[in-house]
Amino acid sequence: MAFALSSGTFLVVNLFIGETSDAFLDYGWRIPFLASALLVAIGLYVRLEVEETPMFTRQTPHARSGAGPLIGVFKNQPRELLLASGALAMMFAFFYIGTAI
Repeated sequence: MAFALSSGTFLVVNLFIGETSDAFLDYGWRIPFLASALLVAIGLYVRLEVEETPMFTRQTPHARSGAGPLIGVFKNQPRELLLASGALAMMFAFFYIGTAI
């Protein structure tokens, strides 16, 4: 979904600026990135201003335990971590090879 939306955004900008003009290479490619900064600002506003539900607040633990979940993954599940990392790396490699060819 994210790949389709990002490609569509660049397509729309390219259609408005023109495919053969140098304007896209000069400044047009920056337009989608500036628009994404606006989306980040909106998301940050929503995250900071919207209150958590009472049920979520009650369920949140008051005291943190130990070193955290990331350290636990490295200590307790190194095999699964390496398998998942390798599978994800292969997926992205095949995806980008497929879209580049």
